[in-house]
Amino acid sequence: MKGVKLRIRPATAGDYDAVANLLNRIFPPVDIEKRKRLWRWRHELNPARNSKIPPFLVAEKNERIAGVHGLVPMLFKVGNNTLTVVCSCDYAVQPDARSAGMKLKLAAFSKEISPLHLSTSANRAANKITLALGGKELETGKLKLLNVLKYHRLIYSKLKGKTGGGIARFLGTIMGGPLNLYSGLRGHTGKLEIDPAYKLEPVSAFDQKHDDFWNGISADYDICVIRDSRYLNWRYIQYPFGKIQCRELLRDENVKGILAVHHSIDEDGLRFTAVLETLVSRNDNKSLNILLQQAVKAAVQNGSHYITSAPHDPQNLEYYRKIGFRIKTAEYSPFTYKNNSPIGENFLADERRWYFSLGDGDICYYFE
Repeated sequence: MKGVKLRIRPATAGDYDAVANLLNRIFPPVDIEKRKRLWRWRHELNPARNSKIPPFLVAEKNERIAGVHGLVPMLFKVGNNTLTVVCSCDYAVQPDARSAGMKLKLAAFSKEISPLHLSTSANRAANKITLALGGKELETGKLKLLNVLKYHRLIYSKLKGKTGGGIARFLGTIMGGPLNLYSGLRGHTGKLEIDPAYKLEPVSAFDQKHDDFWNGISADYDICVIRDSRYLNWRYIQYPFGKIQCRELLRDENVKGILAVHHSIDEDGLRFTAVLETLVSRNDNKSLNILLQQAVKAAVQNGSHYITSAPHDPQNLEYYRKIGFRIKTAEYSPFTYKNNSPIGENFLADERRWYFSLGDGDICYYFE
């Protein structure tokens, strides 16, 4: 293998089996047909798709695919500009072809592919590569919200193979702070108290009224995915696996907020609920509170052990603590970006301008 030149090229549909096999060797295996269904949704049905952005870049060595880097196009609002941003996904390299990783990243980061490249789920290695290539990380991407509804199974799964310290102390560690164990064990009723002026309705398709809602609040967010009905339908309604539950919050028949949750099962076999979207006007804490109450209700009805989310407003973390969420801070940020556009770095570096949810990019793709 030594001395054999790597070739970086766009993938074709004929590469999909080899790409799936590589991903299944590096990550927990997934049925190949399921992967293909995800890729068809992610690329062929994507409303932001264009001819410049292939579904994957692959690194080929000795006519064998030794590395892969997935690309997901998304339409982004950046100030007054609309950019076709590319989000990283499915990034993997064979152990005997480590140099392919940097070369794939260099190709993926090129301005010929996108003026702004993102990752919403970078692991530590991908984070370091992005920073080494001149990219940046969002500190607020380190923040995760966690609301534990059932401690008994969580305690058992997390204590397997661990010793010492006591349960309350250990839970305080994994939850990111001191813990009142009784308050956790007493459970949550899931009862939803809502102002009678508001109502929550299920959504089976997003339409013009949701476009009107987005157009009315989009000025609140300088840097984010354009959350019009085309995007919302693609991301949440057309998603090929599992049942993403979407609700709209109405007042006087006008949309005041959008909620999307996904129920899944983690690696320990515990049910959990991911809050993918809580879209409201930036300072509308009343609507946000109703949406989060509904998320808790849905999680309780699902039998979830915990709820995970990203903060809608990372500058107001005390708000989330008051309503029962714990804040977990990771050692590195999975949210990174590389700017190839004329937009100033100072503009992008101001994290108050950004809005991202757990549903953005590829951080919450589930196969069930």
